[in-house]
Amino acid sequence: MAAQLKVDVNVMPRLIFTGDSQTCGCVGAMDYAQMLSWEVPLRIFNRAVGGSNTTHLLSEFGGGTVTVKAGDKIVHGESVGWFAGPYIGQRVRFGTQEYTVDSIKTLDYAKRLCELTLTEPAREDYTGTDYKFEAGWRVRVADVQPQYACFMFTVNDAGRKPEDFKAQLADIAKRCREAGIRPLFISGVPFMDAESGGSHAGAVSHTAHRAQDLLEFCQAEKLPYGDVYRTLDLLDPQRTSVWADTIHPTNDGSILAVHAVRYLLREMGALGNPYYVRGYRAPGAELPRPDATGLQPITTAQPRRDKNNKLDQAGHNLEAQRIRDEYGLIAAQDGQTLSSRTALLFKIGVGPADKLEGFGLDVACSNPAAVRLFDWKQSAWVSALDNAARVRDCVHDGAVWVGVPGPDVAVDYVALTLRGDVQPWQPPQSDRAILWPTPGQFDWSQDGNLFANGALTQAEGGKPTGWQPQGQDARYLPEGVVATGTGEFCGPRGDQFKCAGAKFTQTVRPLDMLVVKAAITDGPNFLVEKIVDDETLDLRRTPKQAPGPVAFEVKRWAGLRAVPGGCCLEARAGSEWRTEVPLEQGEYRFSFFTRCFNPGNMNAQNVATGRPVVALDAPTWRDPVVVGPGLDASYLWLRGEQTFTMRQDGTLRVKVSAQGSEAVQVTGLALSRLK
Repeated sequence: MAAQLKVDVNVMPRLIFTGDSQTCGCVGAMDYAQMLSWEVPLRIFNRAVGGSNTTHLLSEFGGGTVTVKAGDKIVHGESVGWFAGPYIGQRVRFGTQEYTVDSIKTLDYAKRLCELTLTEPAREDYTGTDYKFEAGWRVRVADVQPQYACFMFTVNDAGRKPEDFKAQLADIAKRCREAGIRPLFISGVPFMDAESGGSHAGAVSHTAHRAQDLLEFCQAEKLPYGDVYRTLDLLDPQRTSVWADTIHPTNDGSILAVHAVRYLLREMGALGNPYYVRGYRAPGAELPRPDATGLQPITTAQPRRDKNNKLDQAGHNLEAQRIRDEYGLIAAQDGQTLSSRTALLFKIGVGPADKLEGFGLDVACSNPAAVRLFDWKQSAWVSALDNAARVRDCVHDGAVWVGVPGPDVAVDYVALTLRGDVQPWQPPQSDRAILWPTPGQFDWSQDGNLFANGALTQAEGGKPTGWQPQGQDARYLPEGVVATGTGEFCGPRGDQFKCAGAKFTQTVRPLDMLVVKAAITDGPNFLVEKIVDDETLDLRRTPKQAPGPVAFEVKRWAGLRAVPGGCCLEARAGSEWRTEVPLEQGEYRFSFFTRCFNPGNMNAQNVATGRPVVALDAPTWRDPVVVGPGLDASYLWLRGEQTFTMRQDGTLRVKVSAQGSEAVQVTGLALSRLK
């Protein structure tokens, strides 16, 4: 008899993310937990809290004065820090009475005036300081009953001694072990402090200390660790991953956290589950092909999002959390429906087609007769009620696609019951330290490099030695001083700099650094945001005091710290750089660092769209090896790599160009012989 296995939302292992605001998805950006939910066979939950630290997670906390009247649900707080620490659903005790928090609202950050909304009216009047929130662990971790938990705590634990911070980490690990949860840790994103040209009041070195503590702790305890902080510090010296508020990652800035957690989960064996459910909204009422563009993934619940998925701290309540956890809405036939004005598509992982004898489809929705299956042989949607498709014709890449056309769809439950050689998936167990990045992943050296000028620092005639440009948009950007003179700070907020006759539009680019040659208490570095006109620069920060006319220079560092020299090549679609390297027969590894350059698009929500196109060719090859179009597009530096074979002695021809409308930069080219 064939075995049976039901595949619905509940078959996916649960992964909880918790940490501070860098995990929340602030400033309108998407959080990295949400991004991972689009690709991993896991049920994702984000329980991060802005401003929180490990104490808020592990211990009771309070502070300030509270006032509430009997019969009211609103609690007033004075000199309180409720914008940093509490989370909806936590219990709070006022005197002898205990309640549950439904939402939190900050009225005045400077005066620390806040309000709590309770899930029930207060049972008695209370005014005073005798109050406590319970530790966040129950709501943020334990109640979710996850199999995996990812913790990002560095920025708000900055003031701790290493031994104290490691003691907190040990408590987290102990609680996870006792609950059967497998923990993984990642460090936070470097903020934009004065040294890096931004206005954050802290010193980013404190975060570096916490990253080192995490590394030491995880290695000693044999736990997975992703060093996001030091990797971003290496790859993103201008802090393009951080929004102008100086501390919160943009959509693009969360890419490194996605890379880190993805790698750790894969090494832990968590990504091997063939059974999963992913949901998508179509652009319109009709069902598109599953491989069409424009499908919008349904959401996991994000902190600080209201029921309409808008960034709203006060509107982030228990009801909004329920509605935005759209996978929870289709996890059981309980009357809580996933609604959509357009068609809904569900990709259901079923494993290899040759192990299936059949499946039963269970979809509870407003119009069951409209449910469709995609038949890959016919390349068409067919009725799920008419048994019009063979089982194996519906399986593609280990998944079956189910569609419910619109408009105005309401789905309560989705499941496939598989029949055949199927059995529940069990995640493998491991007890070892896993580190991301891997040793050497972002290292670069000229030693053994067959590119004689791989760092692009050697130049003659305004171009790097050995390289030839094609097209007016092929630019060489070396490190160095690009403008000097005397100017002064100006503008309504003092975050502009003016120099008469400077011709900034011809010399300076965004992300160059204005260095003021004067004694300024908060440092001489000011990152250039944009060039306003020939004489005016817009800056990422304002000096604490206006020093009057000062001598200055604008410096360019167009590379990354992993590659000495700070130089790069830039190309746009229609332009390219070319070089040649004589090679003997053998196998080789080729790598480079690349990023998109479009500072005007680097806001909180936008993501890079340009792609590098690096073509490797030789006269004896039938087709070139093309590297780059499949890489993640990003405004921070990422690495591309490819191996290839020279079947006989010859000349390797290298062309660097771009796809899309954005400029692409390349540096740190490396070519080494494997055998």
